[in-house]
Amino acid sequence: MIVYKVFYKEYDNQNGVLLGKLIERRGDLRGLSAVESGMRWAIATYGDQVSDKSRMGVLVVEEDM
Repeated sequence: MIVYKVFYKEYDNQNGVLLGKLIERRGDLRGLSAVESGMRWAIATYGDQVSDKSRMGVLVVEEDM
Protein backbone atom coordinates (compact mmCIF):
# COMPACT_ATOMS: atom_id res chain seq x y z
CA MET A 1 0.00 0.00 0.00
CA ILE A 2 1.28 3.45 -0.91
CA VAL A 3 0.29 6.56 1.03
CA TYR A 4 0.72 9.95 -0.62
CA LYS A 5 0.88 12.96 1.68
CA VAL A 6 -0.12 16.00 -0.38
CA PHE A 7 1.39 19.35 0.58
CA TYR A 8 1.02 22.91 -0.67
CA LYS A 9 4.09 25.15 -0.37
CA GLU A 10 3.52 28.52 1.26
CA TYR A 11 6.45 30.81 0.64
CA ASP A 12 5.18 33.45 3.08
CA ASN A 13 5.51 31.18 6.10
CA GLN A 14 8.24 28.89 4.68
CA ASN A 15 6.02 25.92 5.54
CA GLY A 16 4.13 23.27 3.69
CA VAL A 17 0.43 22.94 4.38
CA LEU A 18 -0.89 19.39 4.48
CA LEU A 19 -3.87 19.18 2.15
CA GLY A 20 -4.58 15.52 2.78
CA LYS A 21 -3.53 11.92 2.34
CA LEU A 22 -4.31 9.66 -0.58
CA ILE A 23 -4.09 5.88 -0.17
CA GLU A 24 -3.35 3.69 -3.17
CA ARG A 25 -3.87 -0.04 -2.79
CA ARG A 26 -3.13 -1.25 -6.30
CA GLY A 27 0.33 -2.61 -6.92
CA ASP A 28 0.57 -1.72 -10.60
CA LEU A 29 1.20 1.99 -11.14
CA ARG A 30 0.63 1.61 -14.90
CA GLY A 31 4.18 2.45 -15.91
CA LEU A 32 4.50 5.59 -13.80
CA SER A 33 6.80 6.16 -10.86
CA ALA A 34 5.15 6.51 -7.45
CA VAL A 35 5.79 10.28 -7.44
CA GLU A 36 4.29 10.78 -10.91
CA SER A 37 1.25 8.70 -10.04
CA GLY A 38 0.77 10.57 -6.75
CA MET A 39 1.11 14.00 -8.35
CA ARG A 40 -1.44 13.21 -11.05
CA TRP A 41 -3.90 11.97 -8.45
CA ALA A 42 -3.20 14.91 -6.12
CA ILE A 43 -3.78 17.48 -8.87
CA ALA A 44 -7.00 15.76 -9.89
CA THR A 45 -8.22 15.64 -6.28
CA TYR A 46 -6.94 18.89 -4.73
CA GLY A 47 -6.18 21.02 -7.81
CA ASP A 48 -9.31 23.14 -7.47
CA GLN A 49 -8.48 24.04 -3.85
CA VAL A 50 -5.14 25.74 -4.60
CA SER A 51 -4.30 28.82 -6.61
CA ASP A 52 -1.01 27.52 -8.08
CA LYS A 53 -0.76 23.80 -8.87
CA SER A 54 3.00 24.03 -9.34
CA ARG A 55 3.35 24.61 -5.59
CA MET A 56 1.88 21.20 -4.80
CA GLY A 57 4.13 18.39 -3.65
CA VAL A 58 3.74 14.73 -2.76
CA LEU A 59 5.58 12.74 -0.12
CA VAL A 60 5.46 9.02 -0.88
CA VAL A 61 5.28 6.60 2.06
CA GLU A 62 5.18 2.88 1.34
CA GLU A 63 3.57 0.76 4.05
CA ASP A 64 3.29 -3.00 4.32
CA MET A 65 0.10 -4.49 5.60
